[in-house]
Amino acid sequence: MIRSRACVVALAVAFVASSVAAGDKPHAYVGIAKCGRCHDKELYGKQVEVWRKGPHAKAMETLGGEKAAEFAKARGISGSPQKADECLKCHVTGHGVDSRLIKYELDPADGVQCESCHGPGSDYRKKSVMSDQKKSVAKGMVLQSEAVCVTCHNDESPSWDPNMKFDYDTAKELIAHPTPADVKGRIAEIEKESGDTQD
Repeated sequence: MIRSRACVVALAVAFVASSVAAGDKPHAYVGIAKCGRCHDKELYGKQVEVWRKGPHAKAMETLGGEKAAEFAKARGISGSPQKADECLKCHVTGHGVDSRLIKYELDPADGVQCESCHGPGSDYRKKSVMSDQKKSVAKGMVLQSEAVCVTCHNDESPSWDPNMKFDYDTAKELIAHPTPADVKGRIAEIEKESGDTQD
């Protein structure tokens, strides 16, 4: 699994490097506050509220507990898990990325924010882009899949139980935060009709 994680990291670095070489700028992180400007609205399904109640929002907090300290010690990690790169790479959005790719400050206390799973949002966060899935993906949005989850939910995690396989279907239900079906793909149009033209 360590080799596969290294391959994922190498592919991500190669993708960013090829994008830069091709003249494209890499996508930057904007943080939960920017995502929440829209995704905390009822129209969108109040995804940020769902996130706040779930385990990802508390990812950094969990590193401060006794169990995290025990896991870290068992894995040979010295000091606080809340300061260990081995832990923060999955418990804090944007940890370890080039600071030039952090457009707005990310608060480590916010743990695993939207962009850990959905990709850095600087180029897809506008409503005019988000209303079109193809445009969103072209601008850096990552569509959800098991492959996204297992970049962290794998045997590198100190709490990993080798006797249990990561159950993607169960996990995604636990954190489900869908856009309501009646507005999906139409949010920009609906908000324009209501007079909300903020993009």
